Amino acid sequence: MSNINPISPLSIVRQNKKHLNVSITSEDTFGKVLHYNYRHTFFIPYLGKFISPTAFSEWLTYGIEDKRWAKKRSKLPIPKWREITLYGKFHQICSLHYLIEEKIKEYEDIPWLMYTKHKTGVIEISNWPEYTNHIRKFINHILDKGTKIKYDWESEFPGLLNYINEKIEVITSRKF
Repeated sequence: MSNINPISPLSIVRQNKKHLNVSITSEDTFGKVLHYNYRHTFFIPYLGKFISPTAFSEWLTYGIEDKRWAKKRSKLPIPKWREITLYGKFHQICSLHYLIEEKIKEYEDIPWLMYTKHKTGVIEISNWPEYTNHIRKFINHILDKGTKIKYDWESEFPGLLNYINEKIEVITSRKF
């Protein structure tokens, strides 16, 4: 897949150029699936099931079992929220690899944007533009190496796995 870096996401949307909106409000199902708050149960080895990557970050932060099924993110700040959410999203994509493999050909050569189009016509561009680049990397990894080969988290997010393991130790009282 090519890594497309559009000049202006807003100009692409306004000119109705072909693109994929990675948003929970996307008109395209594939765009909804790739969003970090997409609800589809997935499994993380040794940790169990979660309803969404956002729910995983909530559970990891607060250690409350009910957070595994949280539908919305709490208003409280979560340290390393983006990195933890990406970790959860990688595992969710692994569980959806059959859908990804089927749909990716349609979308691999067009820009992926994140925005919400409100009923008033206002277009709100996401403040996390690099999210779609991470998702493309995850998909490339899964398509090239499969779901069983570990992703190289340390080169992309140094210290993230140690941080997650420390949080899990606190929650479960087990060392990982």
